Amino acid sequence: MLWTNPNPYTNFEAQTLTLDLNSYDYILIKSMPSTGDNSNYGYSMIPVNNVQNLMTSLSNASGVSVGRTVIASTTGVNIGAGWNFTSPGWSAGYAIPVAIYGFKIGINL
Repeated sequence: MLWTNPNPYTNFEAQTLTLDLNSYDYILIKSMPSTGDNSNYGYSMIPVNNVQNLMTSLSNASGVSVGRTVIASTTGVNIGAGWNFTSPGWSAGYAIPVAIYGFKIGINL
């Protein structure tokens, strides 16, 4: 585990987490749909390639689909603002990242 959210039940503003990802090809982000809903965790595999990707989560309780943009580079992870796809709108209370894990997929010969 590379990072854990110390306050997963509070709003998560868009921000960059400084992490050394030089040893990883991908990160896996575990997220909750919202600050008050841990009914269903979402898992998003993001390549460490400095390209914008999408992290998503779906609430079992309400059927709401939420997400955030994510850019992972060798120096950290930029996590954008939360977005509600079901009732379009931005909120720091949507798609709360809970933990980040690192994976090395490549094979060194």
